[in-house]
Amino acid sequence: MDYKDKAKGMLNDWKKRNYAFGMGVLEKVGDFAQKVGKFTMLVVTGLGTEKWTEPLLDKIRSSLRDKNIAVLDIVRGARANAPREDVYRIANQIGKKTR
Repeated sequence: MDYKDKAKGMLNDWKKRNYAFGMGVLEKVGDFAQKVGKFTMLVVTGLGTEKWTEPLLDKIRSSLRDKNIAVLDIVRGARANAPREDVYRIANQIGKKTR
């Protein structure tokens, strides 16, 4: 058994069905979200500034849509090292949508 197989086994033993990894994992987001509610907010680092996030965000939104999970908002994430003002901004945006 190689290290990858051993690591996969350890994760599966520890987290059971509450953790996903590997190829195609973004398509499983809706399955996880469905277990806890019908609404979500997405906090995305690089939103609008990093082109590589767009196809990943599309997969996540599609997975959520397939499970009838409504996206209340998409919030710009924190910069590197999560400056306090970014954390406050994100918390404030979440608070406004969940009241």
